Amino acid sequence: MLEHWDPEQLEELPEIEVTLPVEGERSPGEVVPVHLHAKVTAVGTLELEAIPLEGEERWSVSFDVRRK
Repeated sequence: MLEHWDPEQLEELPEIEVTLPVEGERSPGEVVPVHLHAKVTAVGTLELEAIPLEGEERWSVSFDVRRK
């Protein structure tokens, strides 16, 4: 968590949108609002988990940050 930053140090990115497999009582095409939980692993990578505002599912979110 950042307590202080200069405007040029951060860049706002567009929203993240993914298509997830239908599980449990979810319907195809249903929009599932989530909170993202982030942590840095022991090897220094960023691990994201999508946790729905309603429901018990959890989805791992990963990005290929090495490709250009």
